[in-house]
Amino acid sequence: MIEPKYQPLLKEEMGVLKLDNDKGEISIIAGEVNEVKGPANTFTHINLYNINLKNYGNTTLSEPKNFNTAILILKGEAKVNEDKICKEGDFIIFDNVEGEILLESLTEESLFLVLSGEPINEPVVSHGPFVMNTLGEILDAYEDFRNNKFGTENF
Repeated sequence: MIEPKYQPLLKEEMGVLKLDNDKGEISIIAGEVNEVKGPANTFTHINLYNINLKNYGNTTLSEPKNFNTAILILKGEAKVNEDKICKEGDFIIFDNVEGEILLESLTEESLFLVLSGEPINEPVVSHGPFVMNTLGEILDAYEDFRNNKFGTENF
């Protein structure tokens, strides 16, 4: 199992990409968008970023076709790929195909969380708050939690 770690990330440290014509900005947490990088270190290659579209703005995203990509609408309403209307709280999962994703805000301001990354191609088992690869690892996590060995960090 990989040792846990904590990364403090401040808003001021995020990579910021301003969109043309005052349409908004992209705040990159991890990975890279148009050569602007985010500060988070990750175990696998991922792109994680917020998009804030203003004044009915739009933008086009291009994620690698082998990545799993999803978008959560945090605020507002938007048109996705010119045909699907999505509202706050919607979670859109895209097929792993080559192509661009067009986001168009249908409100004064829309906020999106984009999650995109390489598939890990490993089994996934979840139970309660834990996500591991096997049931045995889940049981070990519960045991560590009961014995106060879970979530501690040595400073």
